[in-house]
Amino acid sequence: MSWYLDAGLVGAAVGAVGGLLAPHAMRALPEPVEDPATAAAFEETEPKEPYAQIAGLPWLRPVAGLAAALAGFLVGARLDFSWELLAVLPFVPAAVALFVIDARTRYLPTWLIGPFYGLTIAVGVIAAIQRADWEPIWSMALGWVIFGGFFTLIWLLVPAGGLGFGDVRLSGLLGLLLGLISWGSVLVGMFAGIMIAGLVAMVLLVTRNRKRYPYGPYLLIGALIGVLWGEQFARWYWPQ
Repeated sequence: MSWYLDAGLVGAAVGAVGGLLAPHAMRALPEPVEDPATAAAFEETEPKEPYAQIAGLPWLRPVAGLAAALAGFLVGARLDFSWELLAVLPFVPAAVALFVIDARTRYLPTWLIGPFYGLTIAVGVIAAIQRADWEPIWSMALGWVIFGGFFTLIWLLVPAGGLGFGDVRLSGLLGLLLGLISWGSVLVGMFAGIMIAGLVAMVLLVTRNRKRYPYGPYLLIGALIGVLWGEQFARWYWPQ
C-alpha cells in the first residue's frame, strides 16, 4: 500500500480550511421539520439543540479544523491526486460537521448530504469517460446498492431500532464514494462501521446505559477506514 505525502499535505490544507468554515455552514442550516418516519425511530427526551447554537460552541472551530485536516491528510496520502480524491476530499469537512451534529442532536441534515450525491456521481462519470472505462460507474452503483440498501432494509424492518432516515441517506452517499475507490472499500467501510457500533453497544449494555446514541459517527469512522485499507483488503482477498 502506497502513501503520497504531497497529496496528503494538499488534503490537510483543504480539510483544515473546510473544517474552520464548518461552523458557518452549520449556522446556515435550516432547522429540520418533524418527520413522522424519523420520529418513530426514537423518542426525544429533550428539545433538539439548534444548529446555530452548536456552531457557536467555542471549541468547535479549532477541533473541526484539526479533525478535518487530519482526515484530509489521510485521504490525500492514500488516494494521491486522482478522481477519487476529487470526490472524497470535499466531503471531509462536511463529514466532520455531520459527525458533530449527529453526536449532539441525532440528526443528519440533508443539506450537508444531498449535494455530495451530485458531486460524486459527476466525478464518477467524468472519471469513466476520461479513462474510457465504465467500471467506476458500476462500482459506485454496487456500493450504493450494498451500503445504502443494507441500511434501508434495517430502517424499514426495524423502525424502532433508532436508525433514522438521515442514516439511510448518509449510507447511500458513503456507498457511492467508497464504490468509486473499490468494492473492497465498500465492504471494509460498511462492516467497520457496523463493528464499531456493535462494540459500543456491548459496552453500553455491560454498563447498563440505556441511552440511545447516533449511528452516523460510526458510519463515518467506518468509511474512513474503508478509504484507507479497503483496496488493500480487496487485493489480499482477490489477488489478480
